[in-house]
Amino acid sequence: MIVDNADDTKDKLKFSWGDGDETLLPAFGDPRYETTYSLCVFDYQSNNAVEWTRLSAGRSALFEPSSTKGWSYKDKTAATDGILKVKLLAGAAGAAKISLLGKGAALPLATPYSTERMFAAIRRSVSAS
Repeated sequence: MIVDNADDTKDKLKFSWGDGDETLLPAFGDPRYETTYSLCVFDYQSNNAVEWTRLSAGRSALFEPSSTKGWSYKDKTAATDGILKVKLLAGAAGAAKISLLGKGAALPLATPYSTERMFAAIRRSVSAS
């Protein structure tokens, strides 16, 4: 979900992934010291997928182990690319989950070429993977 408001302080981006392949805890690395995660959103322009925005978080003490299954990140200030929360949970096929919530003026949202085309391209890339 993306809300790109005329008032940038009201912008919002929410992403969740689940029901994928088995994901083991070591696949996430250690985001406190060595691993950075990026969420990339693509826009579809002239039959080409063009990166529309990228949010990144990692190498931060704000990441904490989330039991023995993954990592969680919380930043009430949303200082890094507007990211408030990230949740990474390892699991068997269909049980692993990743979620991200970002809000506010720090979200790097560009003007989309076409919302309809952008989300059509996202649907195609998700179903192809």
